[in-house]
Amino acid sequence: MSGMRKKRVVVVGAGIAGSLVATGLMDHPKIDLVCLERVGQDDHAEAGAGLNIGPNALKCLRAHLPERADTLISNRLPWRRWTIALTNGRSLMDLALSDVADNDGIRIRRAELSALLRAPLANRIVYDAELTEASRGPGGLRVAWRDRRSGQPHQLEGIDLLIGGDGRYSLVRESFFGSDTPHFMGVCLYRLLFPVGADCPIGDYGQWFNGPNRLLAFRVPGDFVYCAGSFPIPSDAEIPAAIKAAGALRAAYTPKGEPPSAEVAHLIGAIERHHPQIHWARLQEGSVRFRSKEGGVLLVGDSAHPMVPTLGQGATQAIEDACVVVEEVREALARGAPLADVPARIEGRRKERVWISPARPPTPCWPAQILSRARRRNRCRNSAASSPSSIATCRCRHDLINQRTLLIERGGACARLSLGLLHRGPAGRNARRPTPARWRRRAWRGRRAIISTPLRQRPSAGGKRHKSSGTGISCCAPRWRRSRGLQARLFRPKSTGGPPARATTPSSPAG
Repeated sequence: MSGMRKKRVVVVGAGIAGSLVATGLMDHPKIDLVCLERVGQDDHAEAGAGLNIGPNALKCLRAHLPERADTLISNRLPWRRWTIALTNGRSLMDLALSDVADNDGIRIRRAELSALLRAPLANRIVYDAELTEASRGPGGLRVAWRDRRSGQPHQLEGIDLLIGGDGRYSLVRESFFGSDTPHFMGVCLYRLLFPVGADCPIGDYGQWFNGPNRLLAFRVPGDFVYCAGSFPIPSDAEIPAAIKAAGALRAAYTPKGEPPSAEVAHLIGAIERHHPQIHWARLQEGSVRFRSKEGGVLLVGDSAHPMVPTLGQGATQAIEDACVVVEEVREALARGAPLADVPARIEGRRKERVWISPARPPTPCWPAQILSRARRRNRCRNSAASSPSSIATCRCRHDLINQRTLLIERGGACARLSLGLLHRGPAGRNARRPTPARWRRRAWRGRRAIISTPLRQRPSAGGKRHKSSGTGISCCAPRWRRSRGLQARLFRPKSTGGPPARATTPSSPAG
């Protein structure tokens, strides 16, 4: 055994997923690990970002990297509630995470999270390593990089498993899958991190809507508040300079004819005071890729599945990715299986888990319409006049105005939790037919959310079964008789131990 060659594993990118994978594999006796990171050890490029990490990620960490879970929990603020309201203070949803998960999430600064995750790796990370090549040749997988400080080139061949965790603009992904044409979604996103005092009304995770304009904010350790905003813009143009002005932002979030709530007023004031520090971006849609067909190349985190940065699931799903990678690599080595087969196994476990948008884009709805529609006996009218023309072409991945999906695990059973704004089914003669037979949905007691789970269809009150229209999913199902075991099927733990990695939620095809 002592004479056997170690398996060479190269991790490109020491971000959230990459650093956790490296931590989980660095002491394995059969692995020769190399971790490359483009930035320097003291780089603070992400100091202006805050993150909330969901309960599902912490459950995975406790199962596979318990020391890292304990470290994060001891250096964070708890994420216990998710609220959604209009900017005038009218509440739309108040969700306690304890209702859908076994444990709290966490709120933390991005720079602090990176430092905590990289701390165990000590000198195992090669910093300032700018990747210049990732390829497959006669000798197998190969990477080359340049030292950004000295300019000296380096290369490494004979790689058994290449893991690309180098972010949304991954060179590993581009090298093996080609470049994705940017598809801008017509949404402006901006973020700001600012200091606050004891009188700040912002606490746990909250969202506030004024028409299609959305604010998001939560407090992070160190007496800071992370704020993110979004609003629609032309999809084929840069962010107009006039919209970036402080006065325009104030107008975007001030409700018409009434004062804003205390939280929104505080955020508007902070945006005006710290306006020069705002980071601006445009929302892009990206495809999901996990592995190359030839084997041996694996993508994780944003390299594999770029996610909307305001869903609270980007870092969360990256942590899940890392835990599944560590488990599969360890099992492959224990079985004596080639590491080149690991990416296919990981894709099989993870692909459905990150599918978060329906196959057909729903018609958008205004936030103010949610309350009235929820009272219409769980039905929505499908007239085209309900949405303004300025946002009528928004697609399903628009986090501002459309239904969004957050996956929250509880003991291995997966529920599809749609938070925020409801959407209507497609227009046409089948638009008012009930939801397809494979879905069971119920409105969540006045909260603007729907829980969906693949249960067997039950007869309606009239004793007749409804046929699927095959044209999409309508906003709300007809009045189903509630199953006594619905909550148990959704959230009862299937087993103890092990990560909640395998998804059981039906998902749409790639879109």
